[in-house]
Parts: sequence; C-alpha cells; structure tokens
Amino acid sequence: MRLCLSRSGFSLGQVLLSADGCPAPGCVLEAFPDLNQDEWNAAIQVTGLILLAFEAEPATTTGRSPRST
Repeated sequence: MRLCLSRSGFSLGQVLLSADGCPAPGCVLEAFPDLNQDEWNAAIQVTGLILLAFEAEPATTTGRSPRST
C-alpha cells in the first residue's frame, strides 16, 4: 500500500518531508499564532514519517513461529 498523489504519483510522505524547514503557511499561523518554526518542522516531520511507515513492505511470513530467546 502506498499513499500517493493521484496525478503525479509522488509519495505523500516524501512530499510532506520535503516541506521540512519551510515557513508555516499564513493560514496555519492565523489558527495557531504561538506556533514557532521548530514546532512546525516537528509537525511536518512526524506526519511525513507516519505516512512513510504505511509504505513499508509488510513482513513476509514463512509459516514458522518466531524463535524465542
């Protein structure tokens, strides 16, 4: 499963992560006037990483139980 933009096919997670470090849009700052750049960067990073986690290949099963240690 991959979350991507329909026209371009770009990964939504990668698009968001590319915005890291960009200034917060004015409409976001209007809604959250005390939001600083570090918090905005953190929000972009966390959201992008969560979306990328959905792109990870699922673990394959071999029919064996995991080995306990």
